[in-house]
Amino acid sequence: MNLVAAPYNWNSLFRPIEYTYEHASKVADAVNNNSGYAQWQFSTVFTPLPVVGERFIVTSGTYKGIHVITSVDSSFLFTTSSAYIGGAGAVSTIHERLPEIKLYKGYLVSEAYYDADPITLVATFKPKTSVNNNVQIDVSGFLQSAFDLLVTPVEGVDNNLFSKFRLYFDDEYKLAYNVAYTAIDSETLDSLYANTGRYLVSTQQPYLLSCGTTVLSRIESDAVFNSFYEGSVEGEEFDTDFDTDFSTE
Repeated sequence: MNLVAAPYNWNSLFRPIEYTYEHASKVADAVNNNSGYAQWQFSTVFTPLPVVGERFIVTSGTYKGIHVITSVDSSFLFTTSSAYIGGAGAVSTIHERLPEIKLYKGYLVSEAYYDADPITLVATFKPKTSVNNNVQIDVSGFLQSAFDLLVTPVEGVDNNLFSKFRLYFDDEYKLAYNVAYTAIDSETLDSLYANTGRYLVSTQQPYLLSCGTTVLSRIESDAVFNSFYEGSVEGEEFDTDFDTDFSTE
């Protein structure tokens, strides 16, 4: 699978966090007759090689449809369960390969914040091909289940309010991204709030602890940092120029 659309560097936990992958595609030079079944002949090799049980998807022409691989005859020849219905010339095919995917939250040993938030397996799943013949994955629900939603904020770096996440498949971790405990639109969060000094909540509606302490949070040095102020906060010193579209209570 080839990654064509990735999450932002910083993502909001309560907004979609999406990956889009495309399946590998190649042109079959010919469709042969193998004892009444369609045998697909290629001049170049798929990487990785298709295996029995995987499928070729054809979106147009005589063989339009889904073709389940029943035998791997060579690196270039694959017989499917579909009936041979005649030669078709060159046929554009999609190799549907759906590996088991693992989603991890937290930090590797070599990364900052490992001690407070070590890497943890959140979910294991096998994706499905969408109606657009690609793979679309939203991991926000999985990640929400991995956060403690009822923890009282702490002053300074607050590991309950942010983390990294990454997918694992094909025997390797994929690129890691950041997630913050917020519902700000992720594009806005990544471009206007991450490491800019802007607070994640409006100072007109800050997070207020029962003891009367105001909490203002910002993304700083790729972490969520809380500042505590006694009582309410007023004045230009804390003006963010942004109103959030979610409740802070």
